[in-house]
Parts: sequence; C-alpha cells; structure tokens
Amino acid sequence: MLQQQYIHRISRVVLLGVFIFGTGLSPLFAGTNDVIQFHITSQSQLKLTGNSTLHPYAFQSENVDGQLTVNANEFFHHPLKAVADNSGGKVVIPVGDLDSGEHGLNKNMQKTMKAGKFPEIVFVLDSLTRVTTTKQPEEWTKFQAYGHLTISGQTQHVQLPIEGKQIADEILQFKGEKTLLMTDFGVNPPTLMFGAIKTDNQIKVSFDITVESNRNLSMK
Repeated sequence: MLQQQYIHRISRVVLLGVFIFGTGLSPLFAGTNDVIQFHITSQSQLKLTGNSTLHPYAFQSENVDGQLTVNANEFFHHPLKAVADNSGGKVVIPVGDLDSGEHGLNKNMQKTMKAGKFPEIVFVLDSLTRVTTTKQPEEWTKFQAYGHLTISGQTQHVQLPIEGKQIADEILQFKGEKTLLMTDFGVNPPTLMFGAIKTDNQIKVSFDITVESNRNLSMK
C-alpha cells in the first residue's frame, strides 16, 4: 500500500514537472537564453557637422539601419540595466545618403570617403556601461558605449557618451555626439574650388536613434 502511494506521488511530481517545463512556466530554467531583438526605426537620424574656410557645413542622413539585442528576462524587470549588462548591436549608415544640401560638397565627401569601395559607415557595439542610474526607465540615463567604428575601410576602437531612455513599451531612444578626426580613418578633409575652400579635419558626429522590438513591429 505504501509503495503504491509512493509511486502515485512520484507520478504526480513527474506530470507537474512536464507541465511546468512544457508550458514555459519555470522561472529557474525557462527562457534563460531568450533575447529581444530591436530594430532601428525611421525616426532615427545621424548628422555630421564641421567647419570650412567658407562656412560651417552639415551632412545629415535619416537612412540609419541596425539592430540591438537585449536579454529578455532582465529587460522586463530593469530595461536600461538590461541594455547596459546584456546587449550587443550594430548601426549602419550608407555614405551615399549623407546630404549637405550642396551637390558639390556631397560629391567631394563621397569621393574622399571612397564610397564606391566602402559604401557604409558601420559601428559595432561591444559593450555599454551605465554612468548614471534613474528610478524610472522613462528618465534619461547616461551610458558609455564601447565599440568599433569603421569608416572608409578603416576601423578604430571608440568610446561614445550617450543617453538613453524608454519612451514606450519595448521602444528605446538613444542620443549622443562624438568629435572625430577624419585622418584617423584615412580620410583627407575634402576641398572645393581646386583647394580654395578647405574643410577642417575635425568633425562632430551627432545621432538620435530610436529602436523598437521586432515583436512590436510585427504587429503593425
């Protein structure tokens, strides 16, 4: 009799275990490797600004592509902490889409950046560190981004100070700026009018990027 009760109890435990694992309700084992994929949305933009001997100039592109991967379990509890602790990403900007509003300067910049051979500017995110913390994910949090930036086929390790916040369910916004030297990437500052107009070596990269989960996008 005792043996039958024991077998009955063991059977119930086994069935309960099958139910928990089969339905994904186990908090200890289910979904530990799950991630949320975010995609850069059309609201994003990147701007390059600098000076020349004639006047300041600016190139802008709203064609910004890329992804962000975040650990799902941590994201639902602490969104911005999850971005810092368990994330990886990539941002891609076509060189041909950088527009200054001046055809001659656009053409010279594309030629200088060897757009025919290296048509994209690519930033690969290696890690993010939170510099400040906030009580609410809707408040701006400061991060330090570490990654590799490739321009004209030349790759450099860079650090980017950025700010981020959650603006809606599974929608995040990041913004920041970084001053670079063109020559660090093998780019000679472009000139106009046979060298009469020269651009400075220093250029500032500013970005405002919104990412939304693929799950959200699939429901639109």
